[in-house]
Amino acid sequence: MARVTREELLTLQEVHKTDAAVGTFLGISRQAVHQLRSKFIVTPIKRKSEPRNLEIQQEYQNGVPGTELARRYNLSVSQTYRILGEMKKSLDGQEKTRTMSTVRTSVIEIPHTVSNDQSNRTGSEHSETIEELVSQKL
Repeated sequence: MARVTREELLTLQEVHKTDAAVGTFLGISRQAVHQLRSKFIVTPIKRKSEPRNLEIQQEYQNGVPGTELARRYNLSVSQTYRILGEMKKSLDGQEKTRTMSTVRTSVIEIPHTVSNDQSNRTGSEHSETIEELVSQKL
């Protein structure tokens, strides 16, 4: 493994940004740079790709094909679709949480919206009223 001090590694990381680029500069593999970072307890530089990924998602939703997005952002087609898939998963998770919250709120509020004259109904009539209220809330 290359003889590099912690300070040299930090400087190289600031200049070259990625383990692969540092490895190319030193003539060693990306994995070897990762091992050096682990040895010296140096955290990797975080990429600021979130804004780029949001742009990719928006353009894709506006009808731009994945192959065109890959060309525009200098990514492989598979990387572009991986980004789109990850963005979809995170949005699906947020949507499920929002939907469950809405359902819970509606169900909790329903008994308070039933008037006193409706409370004398039979069980089946009462359940129909609740179903009507649920459909009105959603």
